[in-house]
Amino acid sequence: MTTKGWVRTSLLNGILAGGLFWMGCSTTPPESGKAESSVGPAGEKKFKRTDRIDRVWLADGVDFTGYDTLLIEEAKVDPSVKPKDEKEADRLSLMQGTLSRALAESIESRRIFKTVTRKDSELTAAAKGLKLQTTVTKFSRGSTATRIGVGFGAGMPYVRVVVVAIEPGTNKEVFECELDETADWFGAGYSGSETLQRGAGMELADDVANYMARVSKHEPIKYK
Repeated sequence: MTTKGWVRTSLLNGILAGGLFWMGCSTTPPESGKAESSVGPAGEKKFKRTDRIDRVWLADGVDFTGYDTLLIEEAKVDPSVKPKDEKEADRLSLMQGTLSRALAESIESRRIFKTVTRKDSELTAAAKGLKLQTTVTKFSRGSTATRIGVGFGAGMPYVRVVVVAIEPGTNKEVFECELDETADWFGAGYSGSETLQRGAGMELADDVANYMARVSKHEPIKYK
């Protein structure tokens, strides 16, 4: 290669390298290191979704580590939920108790809070606490006859809830999620609806506790 050709080639390579450098810079988001806000421009909550939770929201900066006590309130039922008969009303009451106990046990086992309680007095004495409120928004006790006669997941107990965490002193909401659970039909066989229902409530509680634990440990969460 001649000296003139070598110079021309070197110049072209330099220009190309510089162009690629600036293209790379221009594609870098200017705020890539900043956390996305959890509220929209009008102050509304910006919900996300995970593989186990349909809708979830966290207030900016909340990771649950700033609270020492969590009060699990008794699960409530939305007025729109109308049991079809007395038996379903009894099973709905059973689900309320299952959810409250399972949430307390699942969250306590993750060691997110120093104290997890179902007693109001323990929250009142806490230096910094939260209360967790659960509302059943949809419910079906399932049907043993349908499970046996139809199979393939038909007639399984089902529950859908909204869970909200609130600072008691300010009534400020810091966490909200909505999720549902259908009892596991695989291997259910001739299991009674009551047994399957308890299992569904415990699975749902475990999903909430697992999410809170991952947030508190700053573990990566895949949102959809």
